[in-house]
Amino acid sequence: MEFFKKLFLFFTAVFVSAVVASCSDSDFKSGGGSSVVVSLSSVGGRSVFEKSDAVKFVVSISPGAHEPIVVDLSDSVAQTVEFSSVKVGRYTVTVKAYDSDGTKCAQGTSAEFPVRSGETSEVSVKLRCCVKDVESWKELSDAVDEAEDGDTIVLKENLVADSTLEISKYLSIKSEPSISHSIGRSDGFSGAVAQISKNASLSIGENGGSSITVSGSEGAEEALFVVEGSLYVLGSAVLSGNKSQSDGGAIRVCEGGALVVSGGIISGNSALNGGGIYAESGSSVSILGGAIEANDASENGGGLFCGGSLSMSGTFTIMRNTAPDANTVSNIYISDSAESVMFNSIELGKRISISNVSSGAASVMLMSDITITEDFEIDGSVRPSFVTIDGQGKYHINGEGATLVFRSVTFQNCYNNGFGGALNLNDCAATITNCSFLNNSASYRGAAINIAGWSAGVPLESTITGCTFSGNKDNEGCYDINASGSYTHLVLGGGNSSDNATPVICQDEVVNGHADGTWE
Repeated sequence: MEFFKKLFLFFTAVFVSAVVASCSDSDFKSGGGSSVVVSLSSVGGRSVFEKSDAVKFVVSISPGAHEPIVVDLSDSVAQTVEFSSVKVGRYTVTVKAYDSDGTKCAQGTSAEFPVRSGETSEVSVKLRCCVKDVESWKELSDAVDEAEDGDTIVLKENLVADSTLEISKYLSIKSEPSISHSIGRSDGFSGAVAQISKNASLSIGENGGSSITVSGSEGAEEALFVVEGSLYVLGSAVLSGNKSQSDGGAIRVCEGGALVVSGGIISGNSALNGGGIYAESGSSVSILGGAIEANDASENGGGLFCGGSLSMSGTFTIMRNTAPDANTVSNIYISDSAESVMFNSIELGKRISISNVSSGAASVMLMSDITITEDFEIDGSVRPSFVTIDGQGKYHINGEGATLVFRSVTFQNCYNNGFGGALNLNDCAATITNCSFLNNSASYRGAAINIAGWSAGVPLESTITGCTFSGNKDNEGCYDINASGSYTHLVLGGGNSSDNATPVICQDEVVNGHADGTWE
């Protein structure tokens, strides 16, 4: 890769029917009344096609329906590309160069030029390097100031931040391939490492297996990142060790800001609210991957404080976050200002607990069926209003071999084309307390809940206490709860109510042949 970068800076101009001059000053010339021909060559008699790592140019002409032409620079034969059947009109030529890991390293667009029947048109394009290597915080600050939308900045050394980067463009920051680097705060600097302005974005991480670690310090005045525009945390980013005296340990998402976490690790941070992430009212957060672990808040939301909208999908871990003390798990806190919370295609192991301790109601919208295979807890017990999980008449929650806790949760409008309209629990130990099950449905037994223990090897106890069942329907007799399996032990703790005549049905193989307790 280093070999390629040096060659790219040395080999210079690309012309349409001309020569390649320099990465910062290269020309394309196009010609032909009904076609545009691009010839690639270089000064000094050495072909740009000698470059390694399958580096490529993408050449396009617009407007029109012409597909871009991709020139693979590992190909030592083809040195021209041609756009045929170009209609008479006015066009521009755009060239983008990419390195072997897909990073755009140069680009340029011509001025508009005419194509006339039977005539040859010529146009020049200057290519500008889009990748800047930096070795100090001063160089990084200068690179950010000088950058244009779409540029990438590559760390070549570990950096020490002594000021806040003001991000006002669409930029990416990453370590060089296969070599990990870090950004830390200098002594005496306690501000944000970067602030992303409105209508700007920053992507951090992901480059050929290398990681980039951004770490904070004790007594920080701000989160590591303050987001008014958009921040993308990618697979190799690590945000850690920031002890903020305000809201947001690693990230604070402002009103109107957007955060997408598709990978990386956010850990060991602390703040007043939102030890890992603090999202204000009117913000949006999407969790698609990565891990949010071992963060702490002195008030609410050890892992994530959600005051805006939250969407969660894919494979990720949110666990061992605490608030307001180290003995109280608080992974996700949904505040009363939260606009919407959506779970979509969450699968595999999710050590997630959602603790809610403010007034008002929080609503979680299921955007697909959800499968939980590790410890999962939703606790709305100290809210005046329940947390609501809405299946939109389409979706439900599956439990597979997990320990599940639901307190003060309303399950409504859920559906399963099988057993268990809202909760279909297989080989699980569940504690369901003071919950409401409203207008859920299933094609088979268990309009609200199905509890089945077939392969655990030991009896698994599930307890249902103080719950309300209303408007739940199935196609086999309107049973709210179906229990089956020789390792199922269902305990009814009292205080449950239902509008169905037979709220519980237990198959013969259930431990003791029945549910313990009474239905009140």
